[in-house]
Amino acid sequence: MTERRYIALDSWRGLAAVAVVVFHFRNTVGLNNIETVNGLYLFVDFFFVLSGFVISSAYFGKIIRRQDALRFLWVRLGRVYPLHIAVLLAFVFLQIVIVYPRTEAWFPAPNESWDTILAQFFLVHSLNLFVSPTWNQPSWSISVEFAAYVAFAAAAICLGRRIWIAALAVVIVAPTFLYQFNEAGDIDATATWGFVRCFFGFSAGMLTYEAYRRYPKITTTLSKYRFAASTLEFGLILMCVVFIASAVSKPLSLAAPIVFAVVVLSFAAEAGVVSVFLKCRPLVALGTISYSVYMVHMLILSWWLEFTMAFLQVRRW
Repeated sequence: MTERRYIALDSWRGLAAVAVVVFHFRNTVGLNNIETVNGLYLFVDFFFVLSGFVISSAYFGKIIRRQDALRFLWVRLGRVYPLHIAVLLAFVFLQIVIVYPRTEAWFPAPNESWDTILAQFFLVHSLNLFVSPTWNQPSWSISVEFAAYVAFAAAAICLGRRIWIAALAVVIVAPTFLYQFNEAGDIDATATWGFVRCFFGFSAGMLTYEAYRRYPKITTTLSKYRFAASTLEFGLILMCVVFIASAVSKPLSLAAPIVFAVVVLSFAAEAGVVSVFLKCRPLVALGTISYSVYMVHMLILSWWLEFTMAFLQVRRW
């Protein structure tokens, strides 16, 4: 199978980024009493599944030697690292010029101490070094996803085209691990066991691509029967809404990577009317800037809140 771009899935990525933004702004805009909104954090798991699918699609059978692995990791680092560092520096600047004059707390522990900056610099800040996310909160997922890239490259060298075996092992073990060791027995792990959560979703995406590659009749059949494909797509959207509303902070949330894997596999066919809609230019553009939206939105929220609190403090004086 030749490498291709999955336009509908790119748009899904953009919508997932918006969903995470809404989740983080829910308290600010008074939406925190809506269960579906409270469950939008699960779209981070959609990112992980989609990443595993797309990376497998682009690099299946191509990472053979150590040089291939290093080239792959260099490319991925170039994709995620510059914006990560830029946003980190913007948060540090905010701490210096706004937060410190208001609070007189100079890089307070545990989330904004000097060692957290160093960990952020090396992209290891969410590998169970700290108990909660530091600085730019969404960047925890960038830390664990880069760890998944390293694991993917190592597994590709060791197992070659049988890399799906490693992915299957992770998908079997990870949910049990999170149920036992993560607080509340759900999937909502970030700075502590977030890397297990990421490996789970990434591996589910790898297995999804394996199914897509091995059984092309899945997509060709959907392409042949447009009405059935459209019905499936609408049904999957409804399923996601119901699942997200039902799985908030519950063990049921551990099924998120499997649910999203089904969505990714179905929309990879781009056969239904929803996929046609997802190919419209505004949504494709949203998918293109999704990483920026995801990484920058908490910075915007933090600057806004800090300026507001600083202004109110000045008025009290």
